[in-house]
Amino acid sequence: GLFGVINSIIPTAAVAPILLYVGIISAEIAFTSVPKKHIAAVCIAIMPFICEFALGQIESTVKALGKSITDASTISLLADGGVNYTDFSKAGNGTTLIAMILAALVVFMIERKMLHLAGTAFFAALLSAVGVIHSETLGILPVPEITIAWCVIGALGLIVYFMGIRFSGTRKAEKNMTNNK
Repeated sequence: GLFGVINSIIPTAAVAPILLYVGIISAEIAFTSVPKKHIAAVCIAIMPFICEFALGQIESTVKALGKSITDASTISLLADGGVNYTDFSKAGNGTTLIAMILAALVVFMIERKMLHLAGTAFFAALLSAVGVIHSETLGILPVPEITIAWCVIGALGLIVYFMGIRFSGTRKAEKNMTNNK
């Protein structure tokens, strides 16, 4: 997607040391500055970066073996060996945006803001539908299965919101019943 275009203009080796430093500082800040209850969101936000790292390792290994990652037989060999390159590539494209979206979804779940969760998921579906995230190229529905998954998450958020399910409401009702006895 968009990040592939940027990467073709600026070589990774030129910015790698800066990115590493920024990454270390950002991780330190992320774990120390967020409320304790949002630490899960920080942990989830790291996952796309792990996928991107794994993707780079797979590509480097395949290149070192003298094979091409674009060759269908190479992808098949990787899959036979238990390496799901295709899914790593979907999770590793648009990493920063995916991480922010996943972190926001977790925070909205923790805070029980289901309407915000739904809106964020539908926004992620839009980004996925045009290839900004989860795809190496911009286009219309480059990865339809992930776009559908984002829509399902958004729909579930709306269902929970409109059904009036309030996880904290149940706890408050229990506390009120206990206090009234």
